[in-house]
Amino acid sequence: MKRIFLIIIITASALFGFNNEKSKQTLTNSEKKLVEELRLKYYKAVEEEDSIAAYEDFVLENYSTISELSKALAVAYKAGIDAVKSKHAFWPLAKLNYLKKSLENLEKAVLIEPKNLETRFMRFSILHYVPGFLGYSAERDVDAKIILRELLEKNYNLVEKKIQKGIYEFIIESERLREKESEFLISQLKEQFANE
Repeated sequence: MKRIFLIIIITASALFGFNNEKSKQTLTNSEKKLVEELRLKYYKAVEEEDSIAAYEDFVLENYSTISELSKALAVAYKAGIDAVKSKHAFWPLAKLNYLKKSLENLEKAVLIEPKNLETRFMRFSILHYVPGFLGYSAERDVDAKIILRELLEKNYNLVEKKIQKGIYEFIIESERLREKESEFLISQLKEQFANE
């Protein structure tokens, strides 16, 4: 059930906005289409190993254009190549090597734009499923706190309401927050989305 929920949230995140100067403007139709295709290819590669090559090719071919929109997002989705390779790798050592490379690049993305909700959510959603003994719990917990703060401060940028709701639901169901934080988010969720 959690896997299906994550897929729904991740797919819905295809409509996320950016936390940079470009996001203060309206994206052109071609920019929206490029970013939507980037996200959809990533999430397809998450589920289908056969889609990794198409995703990797797309990222590499469009990296400079994506980078003009958001350097952090470009770095994060480049890191996503190794994340999906890690997920689908058969050998544990290969899985671990891909994961480490992915998380190194996601750290770079986070350093570029620390408040980028999409980048934080992307890393959090990966780390949510990584066993704690691998040593990434601190990063996951920091991401959860920043996502919480951005939600509470309503720093959604161009994130549509249905996606906001999905982020609320995922962060609550992840059980990565303190009980009082989750309770407060639940009350916010009910208040903001009462009519849906």
